[in-house]
Amino acid sequence: MEIFDDVTAQMEAIRLPLYAVSVSAAHAADSPLYLFLHWHGFQRATPLHLPGISIPPRPVPSSLLQVDGPWYSDLLRDEVVLQLAWRLGAWDVRRTYARACNEIGAPPREALQCRQAFGEGDEDHPVTLDETPQGRRDAMQLAARRGYWRWLFHPVKGGLWSQLAQDDETLASDGARAGPCPVAPLPTEGRGRQTVYRMGRITRLILPRRL
Repeated sequence: MEIFDDVTAQMEAIRLPLYAVSVSAAHAADSPLYLFLHWHGFQRATPLHLPGISIPPRPVPSSLLQVDGPWYSDLLRDEVVLQLAWRLGAWDVRRTYARACNEIGAPPREALQCRQAFGEGDEDHPVTLDETPQGRRDAMQLAARRGYWRWLFHPVKGGLWSQLAQDDETLASDGARAGPCPVAPLPTEGRGRQTVYRMGRITRLILPRRL
């Protein structure tokens, strides 16, 4: 699976736990999927060491991967995300539809959420920009006009919860899963704004610890 291989290559390069994966796409057949890898870790803002001055570390920027369509069906997007989440050992995937925010009366927070979904306007969670940021900004503007989809899941493989892999019989020792995802995409028509796909089980709760 090419996307799975790209994600695992990023894990090997960054060498930090993967906290979450979020995916965004404008509600249009030709709009790419923008896949954000959110790392759990901090780094110094500068390599300089100034005597008597403490420079606090900043969150490691998220990595960004682009998956091109065209997407002739919304279910094709779901299938790509579900396959990736399954291989990475996620216990669930949350799919959310957000309406267009360029409409009269739309609250400002919806416009901010749209920008954040495409890697803009969030200083606390910086994003490593891709080589063609204009395409991503075009997708964000399209999402503001037509609405957009967003998916979120927390991987076990290479993530904070890898120590719990033994609690789920569907997971291998490294927190990954093999084979095709058995969870089928659900139609978007006639459903609410949020859908949760269940993939595995967890018997204990572990909370992330700040490094």
